[in-house]
Formats: sequence, structure tokens, C-alpha cells
Amino acid sequence: MPLVELLLENNPLSDKFDDKSLYVSEMRGRFPKLMKLDGVDLPPPISFDLEEHSLPIPIQTFLCNAEGGSIVRQFLQQYFSLFDSNNRQLLTQAYHENAIFSITIAYPYGTEDKGINWLDWYSTDNRNLLKITNPDRRFKLLKKGNVSIVSFLKDMPKSRHDIMNFTVDLTVYTPIMMNLVVSGMFKELETSHKRPPIRSFLRTLVIVPSGSGYCICNEELHISNATEEQAKVFMSVSMLTPTEAGTSVSLISTESDSSEASSSRDVDNETKNQMVAALSMHSGMNLQWSMKCLQETDWNFDRATMVFTEIRMRGGIPEEAFIK
Repeated sequence: MPLVELLLENNPLSDKFDDKSLYVSEMRGRFPKLMKLDGVDLPPPISFDLEEHSLPIPIQTFLCNAEGGSIVRQFLQQYFSLFDSNNRQLLTQAYHENAIFSITIAYPYGTEDKGINWLDWYSTDNRNLLKITNPDRRFKLLKKGNVSIVSFLKDMPKSRHDIMNFTVDLTVYTPIMMNLVVSGMFKELETSHKRPPIRSFLRTLVIVPSGSGYCICNEELHISNATEEQAKVFMSVSMLTPTEAGTSVSLISTESDSSEASSSRDVDNETKNQMVAALSMHSGMNLQWSMKCLQETDWNFDRATMVFTEIRMRGGIPEEAFIK
């Protein structure tokens, strides 16, 4: 049974300590469950005993304010739909006329010397502050204004993002500003590499109201190579989507049309099992809930991922769905 109370008042041991906090810390180091020392109640001990306290279940989306969920979802859907299109010029309206943009790159630890999937295209504009120490150079690497920013984005390699696996954190939400952090993966579609490389990215966005919508006034984009594990996750969805997904649908749509319903009934059991496993891997849901999602979307993989993203961003998926 752990010691919870100790009386050492007027004891030579306690007299050695002039600092009260050090005295308490020393006693707590020897008796972690100590709650009372020399007749004085102590604050609850800080404990990392996982047997008594389980950690919160990790989630892909954090919304500091639930009201911002629908705005964030629609903004990201529209933004990346345009970014992955053949006309990125349309992104001009997504940026404030005085917006500021910067890009940084870094290789995953231990991979820079392997000569695989170099980030050469992005290196010229790399504003990694650990690498760029000259203040003038740092300033020149900033892209200022929506025209300059979109001109740079247009020159970036064509891409296809995996929006299903985005991690989204809305950390600030007020009537005049939102701060949004988005991370995920994308494939470069035009490249000199033998295989189109899969990159990971992190975008930190400051978004403000503009007219009837919103626009970005500050963005930091970080790009790296995807790890082997991330690449496998990305490719498994890429392999399923063209054959099992059917027609792409709106992120907020949850209804199935007759053509999709008839095609989904032709999916064999082996393919269904593969789809369940893939959805579970990407969404973090367990197999039971992944199957439930696919069943309710009539085994349309693309629709299932879209509906999952929609409900997840509204905080509508219970914690039990992620318990494996």
C-alpha cells in the first residue's frame, strides 16, 4: 500500500531543506502517492501511470469551434479541387490581394542522401529558416500578393491530393479570422522521376472573410517526401478509387443514384473485404464501422470516403468507431 501521509516536522531530514518546493519534490520522488506532508495537504501528484489513466483517443480533426466545421470543409474542398485542376489561375480569388506566402522543404530524417525523389523543384524557393539565415534573402523568398502567389502555384508540378486522409486542425475561429492547419499527401503527376513521387505536406493558413466567402491572407507550405508507410496508404486508395469508386460526388452529398446502386451490387465479397480494410486503414475506424460506412453508401468507395470526411469534420463520428 503506497504511503499517502508523512510527518517529518522538526526532523533533521526536513531541516536540511530551505526550499519548501524542493522538500516536497524530494519527498514525492521517494513516495509518489504522497498527499499530505507535515500536516499540509499537497496538490495531486502528476502521474503517467497508464494502467490507471488511459490517453485520449487520437482524432484526425480538431475544431476549436464546431460552427467553423462546414466553412472549413467547403473551403478545403473547393481549394484543392482547383489546385488539382488544369487551371490553377482560378485560385487567384482564394488569396487576399495583400496575402503573403512562403514554402519550406525538408527530407525525412535519414533519407536525404539516398537520392530518391529529390525535392529539387522546390529548393530554389525554400525558405527554411534553419537553412536561410540572411535577412534579405528571407525577405525576398516571401511571395507577396495573390498574383505573385498564384503565379508560383501555377508553376508547381501538377498534383492529385488525397483529401480523405487530411488532418485538419482549426485552432482559431472568430468572426474576422480563422487559423487552419492542414496536412496530408499528394502525388506529383508530371515529373522526371521514374515513378511519380508521393509527397507529404503541411499548410498553415490564416483565412479571413472576403465578400460573400473567404480568402487566405497568410500561408506557410511545407513539403517533404512521404514515408514508406504513408506512400503505401496513399497507393492503396489510388488503386481502389478508379475501379470501385464510381463517379466523384460532392463532399456534402449522402444520397446514391440508381446507376451507382446497380454497379455497387456487382462488387464481389473479396473486393468488399479489401475496401473495408482500406477504409479502416485510412480513416482510423475499426473494421465494423468501416463496413457500416460502406454498406450505407452502397459500397461506393469514393462516396464512403467523402461521407466519412463530411461527418468527421462535423464531429459526428463516435469514439467507439475508432476503438480497435
